[in-house]
Amino acid sequence: MLSNEIKYRYLFAGGGTGGHLYPAIAIAQKIKELQPNSEIIFIGTKDKIESRVVPKLGFEFRPIIISGFSRKLTIKNILFPFKLIAGMMQSLIINFKFKPHVAVGTGAYVSGPAIWGATFMGAKAILLEQNSFPGITNRLLEKRARKIF
Repeated sequence: MLSNEIKYRYLFAGGGTGGHLYPAIAIAQKIKELQPNSEIIFIGTKDKIESRVVPKLGFEFRPIIISGFSRKLTIKNILFPFKLIAGMMQSLIINFKFKPHVAVGTGAYVSGPAIWGATFMGAKAILLEQNSFPGITNRLLEKRARKIF
């Protein structure tokens, strides 16, 4: 167990659905129990489940602009590169200010820029994959991860 005197900072990213969000919340709650002095922040999108649930549970929440990329040809895909760049820049700013020691990604497109930004700033990345086959975001992040569960 880590010392309670050291203030560790944890960043969590993932959401869109409860399947991505609730495993992150369970881990964050256990960390707070074992390391009460730790700082925890969640990155997500402002219009998904994480924006409502995370603040109600007492964790800091920061939204970024990002959306998924449709595998079909749609007009929304035209905006994807701009949203990706915006999300990456926002993630870098959040990570620069927060300086996480550990970043936990639980999947979904929002974890891409958030975990990338955290590892760019030197955080150790941990990925959780709840599905039988890894999603696109976790496959893209796997080389940056210290551990994958």
